[in-house]
Amino acid sequence: MRGLVFAALLALLSGCASTSSAATGAGAAARPADLGRLALERATELERALFDDLADGRLDAFDLLEASLVVSGVPDRAALEALHRKAVAVEADARVAGAKGERARAEALFVAMHERLLGRYDRAQSSVAVTVRDGVYNCVAATLLYNALALRVGLAAGAVDLPTHVYTRLKLDGREVDVETTHPRGFEPFRSDADYQRFLEQRGLDSGLVAAEDGRIAPRGVARRHAGPERPIGNLEVLSYVYANAAAIALDRGDHEAAWVLFAKASRVVPGDATYRHNRDALLHNLALGHLQRGDHAAGMRLVTFALDAEADGASAAKWRRLAVVGYAGLAERAVAAGDAPALEAALAQARARVPGDALLAHNGVAWTQQLALRLSEQGQRDAASALLLRQAAATGRSEGARALAGTYLQLVADAAIADTEAGRHDAAVAEVDRGLRAVAAYAPPAEALAQLLSLKGLAHFRARRFAVAAEACRASLALHANDTTRRNLFASLANLAADAYRAKDCAAALQFAREALAVQDDPALRDLERACRR
Repeated sequence: MRGLVFAALLALLSGCASTSSAATGAGAAARPADLGRLALERATELERALFDDLADGRLDAFDLLEASLVVSGVPDRAALEALHRKAVAVEADARVAGAKGERARAEALFVAMHERLLGRYDRAQSSVAVTVRDGVYNCVAATLLYNALALRVGLAAGAVDLPTHVYTRLKLDGREVDVETTHPRGFEPFRSDADYQRFLEQRGLDSGLVAAEDGRIAPRGVARRHAGPERPIGNLEVLSYVYANAAAIALDRGDHEAAWVLFAKASRVVPGDATYRHNRDALLHNLALGHLQRGDHAAGMRLVTFALDAEADGASAAKWRRLAVVGYAGLAERAVAAGDAPALEAALAQARARVPGDALLAHNGVAWTQQLALRLSEQGQRDAASALLLRQAAATGRSEGARALAGTYLQLVADAAIADTEAGRHDAAVAEVDRGLRAVAAYAPPAEALAQLLSLKGLAHFRARRFAVAAEACRASLALHANDTTRRNLFASLANLAADAYRAKDCAAALQFAREALAVQDDPALRDLERACRR
């Protein structure tokens, strides 16, 4: 593939094949080894004969037109012969024009094909059998049909592949001539790249999508003839596109097993594992990227996980993982926007399983969780928010992410403790704090968050006139993080303890509390208490 551009090497997906946005059903991907066998088991008699003929990498028993009809699903020999007769009938005009030279023969054949065989363009229709029978075609079907007929009248015909398009390249009178087989004028009909771009736009074609290193997705724009990533290809590769496009359509409707069978059949047309994987990965990338770019992340990720479960390895696996990061980010962001905690957790769990160790995804996962939890809390769903934070802290392990999530959880606990204390529910506030501290003990949350909670615990005890335990909580808080409010609360607790001891005529205790309180903050009343105890 060309860098990070996952545009198909065929004329597919965002181009001459289907891109329905409604992929349904994840399904379980059958293993490719099993499907290689299924490809033959499910092949028709004609397909098996064709595969045998192609075992040496060329056509002998079949011509290209017959092969095109076979891969297009012609069921039997009688149907093959009938469609073959209809198609070759257009050769007569070309043979008559042949005396005037190769160019005249090629143009006469092209005109006859458009007038007598081609009718309506449909970018999802790659079957040559359907084209011959009904006149419906896309660039794969039109190019394959024209090349098959051109070979029969003695012309040298190959093809050129763009990211979302394919067309014919002839060698006429010693020079290469490009033929846009889906255009009624065909032979070099475009005066400029701008003309060609307008034509492709009318066909609903672009040059695919780019997955950037930072995970963004952007359209590349319309392909430019002679200036884009064009690739000369052979007729057998175009022949394999009929199967590959059908596989893309099967994938898009969620029929993964059928897709693998069709991919396996495509690999029989162009033997060689590298070509098979290249075609398959290009298709999957284009289809998945299309879904993600349109915002249909669920459909896109069904294809991404399908690919990760299959044979992706090496550089291909790295590209799929990068795409998975983009997809899971989209799923997570959509869940946050919808306030859907189960959907967010499902996306994050899948991301951890499929792309473990991705630092950016881990960081963003914490941020998405915090964002959703705070929103739920604001909506009065504090218990749900707290549970979400604790589950995700546990899922991320003893990491910085877990520590940050624990800190956010403690913010919610603090809010609840403040509300309870202000409402006079001091015991409830203390219990809330104790539960919170136990819940995050394993995650080493930020010291400031722990200090805040202990300070609130001290305040609740102080309001309940439990000055000794209030002072204990304040001391523990200040040991973690210095805070003026906590210092004032500690002073107030100690001052009250000193006053209570003095009233109980326990001057030893009163002096001890007074000295500690004065070490925190000077106070004239405590100085008077000290002098009274010493008299």
